[in-house]
Amino acid sequence: MTPTHTDKDGSMARAMWAVVLTGLVATVLAGWVGGGLAARSAALGAAVAAANLWVIALVVRGMLGEKKSTVPWPLIAVLKMGLLFGGLYLLLRGGWVSLLPLLAGYGSLPLGIVAGQLGAPHPVEEEG
Repeated sequence: MTPTHTDKDGSMARAMWAVVLTGLVATVLAGWVGGGLAARSAALGAAVAAANLWVIALVVRGMLGEKKSTVPWPLIAVLKMGLLFGGLYLLLRGGWVSLLPLLAGYGSLPLGIVAGQLGAPHPVEEEG
């Protein structure tokens, strides 16, 4: 019987949940300190962080996958970066979000990745 989830999937799920939870904390704190615009900005930053992690995981799996893929993963990675920076620029330029709370929400990405790896099992080294 073939397992449907590997430990790598578990690590990614832990990291994703940690990003979402730290983003939620950032959103609540931003709303408490700065009001509605700050909460909306932090929530959007956290949502962008979670989406960014998910797309990065897809691109890395696609590029390192064992099967030959017809999907142009490097192009998707470049488009992701363009959409990320372009979209955030338009949101900031239009006044839909505030910069510091947006960065606080997006900061959930590195914090969540680190927090998600705290409970991860360590790799076993093979004796050679």
